[in-house]
Amino acid sequence: MDSSVGPAKAAAPTAGDVAREVNAQIRAIAESLAANGEEDDEENYTFFCECGCLHTVTLTLADFLVARAAFVAGHKTAAPR
Repeated sequence: MDSSVGPAKAAAPTAGDVAREVNAQIRAIAESLAANGEEDDEENYTFFCECGCLHTVTLTLADFLVARAAFVAGHKTAAPR
């Protein structure tokens, strides 16, 4: 039987992919808290560097939304989303 026939396996997510997914969840929670008046605009949140190193980055929700990503200073940024 030819092993190349059949469904293709999806590539495993990279650390950067995981960081982006977790950051999206943090963003959703922060937006929910802000909408409910439970947090103010200057509240800091801890995001993960999306270059894949997974170091943490502290940003306000507003700063994250402007940047549209989280990166440690000097780390390679991804193409704009």
